[in-house]
Amino acid sequence: GRGETIERLGDAHVLAGECEKALPRYRDAIASLTRGAPERSPTVWKMGGEKGEFDANHAIIVKLTRAGLKAGRRNEVRRDVDQFVRDFTDFSSAVASAEAYELLGCDEPLFALRKRIFLELAAEAKEDDEENGLASSAAVALGRLYLKHQRFEEAFVASERAVELARTGETSPSIQELAVEFRSEVLKSFSEEDLIQRYLARQKGPVPDAMRKRAAEALDRLDEDDLM
Repeated sequence: GRGETIERLGDAHVLAGECEKALPRYRDAIASLTRGAPERSPTVWKMGGEKGEFDANHAIIVKLTRAGLKAGRRNEVRRDVDQFVRDFTDFSSAVASAEAYELLGCDEPLFALRKRIFLELAAEAKEDDEENGLASSAAVALGRLYLKHQRFEEAFVASERAVELARTGETSPSIQELAVEFRSEVLKSFSEEDLIQRYLARQKGPVPDAMRKRAAEALDRLDEDDLM
């Protein structure tokens, strides 16, 4: 369609090193899409290529963000991403928007998207091994964001969910390894005493015994995980 043709023109400009010229092409391509229509999502939920590298299969908003950053137009593309989030509310677009915000270093809106992505995947992960793996990876991504902002107790909860999901069903060994490594990373970031103090400080009522036991067991597993 017309939108895809315009998008490819933007790709051509990027490949030619003309990132400034690619921006209006990508914006026109996004404008040509049917807003809010999941059946014509403006992205394919399969992020191609390595971080920092161009890939034609990336979502338009991701390509627009990359090109804008290279052209020194960060503030402009931040507004583009904000508008994209308002216009396109399907799941795949949320995944693409999260990557765009991550590229921009905009953690506040990224938190909301990472939470949404994890919650939606976790809701579908009950009996599907692939969904379990995706939800586990989403929990790790959310947890890393918490860890970056030193929200250790929330990072801990995310890491526990990541491991739980990774060990449900027959998820791939790489997914399980990622979850276990992240949990070890979280638990090495603070002491058991610090974890308990932080957790207690956030509670308005008594802490359930089950949660205390779960936290203690998770911390005890740290040495065991280091051997894996």
